[in-house]
Amino acid sequence: MRNRARKWMNRRTILFQMTIIISLIILPIYAVIAGYSYRTRESYVRQGTENVEHILELYMQVLDDRIVSADEYLIREADDNLYAVQLKNAATEKDAGLSPYFFWQDLYARVRNSVEADAYFFWQTRIDSSQLASKKNWSALRATLLDEVQEVIREDKTYKWQICELVGEKWLVHILPTTKDFICGSLINLSDIEKQIQEQLSEELAGEVRFQENAGSGKNQVSGASKKSGCYLTAEISRKVFLSQTPAQSRLLSFLLLVYVLAVPILLYVVYIKMLLPTRRINEAMRRLEENDRDFRIQEEGENQEATQMIHRFNAMADQLDHLKIQVYEQELEKQEIEAINLRLQVNPHFILNCLNTIFSLTKTGNLENTRRFTKYLANYLRFTLWHTSGMVNLMDEMKGVEDYLEIQKIRYPNAFTYLNYIFEEAENARIPSLLIINFVENVVKHALTLEEEVEIIVIACVMEKRLRISVCDTGNGMEPELLKQLQKGEIVENETGKHIGLWNCRRRLELMYGENCTFHITSQPGEGTQVFIEIPMEVQDESFDR
Repeated sequence: MRNRARKWMNRRTILFQMTIIISLIILPIYAVIAGYSYRTRESYVRQGTENVEHILELYMQVLDDRIVSADEYLIREADDNLYAVQLKNAATEKDAGLSPYFFWQDLYARVRNSVEADAYFFWQTRIDSSQLASKKNWSALRATLLDEVQEVIREDKTYKWQICELVGEKWLVHILPTTKDFICGSLINLSDIEKQIQEQLSEELAGEVRFQENAGSGKNQVSGASKKSGCYLTAEISRKVFLSQTPAQSRLLSFLLLVYVLAVPILLYVVYIKMLLPTRRINEAMRRLEENDRDFRIQEEGENQEATQMIHRFNAMADQLDHLKIQVYEQELEKQEIEAINLRLQVNPHFILNCLNTIFSLTKTGNLENTRRFTKYLANYLRFTLWHTSGMVNLMDEMKGVEDYLEIQKIRYPNAFTYLNYIFEEAENARIPSLLIINFVENVVKHALTLEEEVEIIVIACVMEKRLRISVCDTGNGMEPELLKQLQKGEIVENETGKHIGLWNCRRRLELMYGENCTFHITSQPGEGTQVFIEIPMEVQDESFDR
């Protein structure tokens, strides 16, 4: 740490010199601008906040008026309406008669033509007769809404206006017990009010508008209180929007531009003297070195410490030209490694699209069980393939990925194939290139399945003479001799079933990873299936490897 501090404090370093120049020219100006800009911004934010708070207060005043009107109407109806009186006194359904229906009609006519409440309800508990009249077309959810209102009545006996979550929306509910057995009430949809306010404030407010039981206490929050219900309307203030409307910003930006116009030439001049001139010297030396003047060296004196270090490193580099062949060889190895990674990262977007279409079809037909299974196997399969795009994996982990993939295909193609695997115990801890077996199995599903008969897929893995042998076989439609010959040569071929790039990809990876220390062989007959045989060195998972 002390050495770094000494290097920075050295007056010959570019970092020290540039820091002093920037501090003396730009920072004082920035301090003045920052102070003035801060006061201006806060002033506009304060004005915007007051405007938003005034809007919220107006909405809450309108809400209070609606609450008073709804209560007055409901109390009057409960006392004077003939059908309501008959419902309050009814001991049996016969006593009630058609009163529930007629009383509901009165409530429905009121709620459709008034603005105080969004819904009215009543419940005669003795005969268990209840109805709900709503302003919106809630016919599909009316029964559910009424059930949830009854649950609120059972749980809360305070009979005051309160905020409740009903049928996925936020409501203000008032329960009015007129007798022991007859309960009625009003509902006001707060979610609709929130949306209205959000639309009105869209140009001034980017945050959330919500009704809640407590006032907002955040730094960027304003609230309006309802005097009749005790609820609060809280809004998140967007400082960014308010700040964008500050007219002084344009003048500040122009002033900053002027500062940069004056400061940049000075900085460029310093950079030219302290950095470009030494760089030119090094560039000239490199040109002479490129022209085979390998004995040329630069005198190790620069205008600053960094230039001296660069010149020193150039001279050291010139002394090591004999090692360039080794560096080129290392670069070639790196190129091969990149090629291997790219081969492993090939992605088939059609598979993802087909899976999404399958999920859509399953949900559209209401097949929830298969939808759940399909989504589970797809998630497992994608998790494995995305987490193991390179390197080596355990054989049993690879087989789990194969099983997840085939379970997906069983749902897509019922009764199209069967699957068996024989993994010998000595091969269970083997390490193999990631996505190797999955690639072959995907190739079987893509090219070997037929509509006429069920195809059998078999995967076998065993160890013989310290070498891992893997075979992937199927009883599908097989390959034509010409196609098989091209694949055995390692060519990418394309026929009416599409490109066989998966086989080429696996073969190329094996060649890059094992060279001649691996065997790859394909046999096939038209109408009799295809067999792929792989033999690679046996590598056992290290005991410290965390699965």
